[in-house]
Amino acid sequence: MGPTWVNSPVLMEALLRYEQGMLPQQMRHWLRAVLEINDEQPLTGEQQGKEESA
Repeated sequence: MGPTWVNSPVLMEALLRYEQGMLPQQMRHWLRAVLEINDEQPLTGEQQGKEESA
């Protein structure tokens, strides 16, 4: 079972780093679990990064 609360500044910093592609893999998994994001469901930053590199 995950945490019942998360420190908002920590979550926001993790989200920013996630969108920039600067978050370690374990932290990406943690963030996806906390925000209940599917692995197949990319966030905005991931989509933009793939479009720019194509």
